[in-house]
Amino acid sequence: LQEHYEWIDNQLNESIGNNVQKFLQNLFQRISNAPKEQKKNILIYSLSSLLIFSNSDKILNIINSDSKIKTEINKSPDIKSIVEDTLSKFKDPMTMKLSSKGWDNIKQEEGDPKHPGKPVLKAYKLGDGKITVGWGHAEVINKSKFKVGQQISLEEAKQLLRNDVKLASDGVRRMFMEWKKKGIDRKITQDQYDVLVSIAFNIGVSGLR
Repeated sequence: LQEHYEWIDNQLNESIGNNVQKFLQNLFQRISNAPKEQKKNILIYSLSSLLIFSNSDKILNIINSDSKIKTEINKSPDIKSIVEDTLSKFKDPMTMKLSSKGWDNIKQEEGDPKHPGKPVLKAYKLGDGKITVGWGHAEVINKSKFKVGQQISLEEAKQLLRNDVKLASDGVRRMFMEWKKKGIDRKITQDQYDVLVSIAFNIGVSGLR
């Protein structure tokens, strides 16, 4: 597998920007005689890497229309299902929302370190000129409505979390919208979206950029 992965990385680095179709032709020809499980691993690795340079609609269109690729797929019908399953996980980020797993991860990472997943209900200084409370909700001390030691309710903590996640999610979607206007049309998986929202939540959208 390592030899295949190195070939894929070299191909992507050297020439993929110019010819996605040629890369796919070479890829399918290369794996035509590989064992099924190895073929699956190589395809998942290749297609996921290729999505850095192209989008899933374009890749699927090439696979469905290129005669050389179709010939290779006809030799191993299971290939098509692997391709479709892999690409189906990549969706338009403009339509995505934080998953329940994403919510749980933010609560786990941003909450009370002594009680993972639970919020900190008493406001305290962060040491960088900010005050924090709830699930990592932070504000500049001299502009915050919270005072050190102030207690909030669980419902207030939940509302702060909802507001902060919305800001982070809106920021992530805004980035993709800006890229799309520049002709950079990318799709991502739910896990990738969750990670981007988590980063934006933690260090801000400008930090993520």
